[in-house]
Amino acid sequence: MNPHLGMQSKQNDPNWKRILVRSEVRAALHPLQELAQNLWWSWN
Repeated sequence: MNPHLGMQSKQNDPNWKRILVRSEVRAALHPLQELAQNLWWSWN
C-alpha cells in the first residue's frame, strides 16, 4: 500500500506569477491594437 495516496503533491501545483506586458505600436497600427484588445476581453 502506498503511504502517499490521498496526500496532495506540491510538485504538480501551479506556480503563478504576475507579469505585465507593454507594447508600443506605430500610429498606423493603433486600430489593430485596439481590435486585438477588444477581442481578448470578449474571449475571456
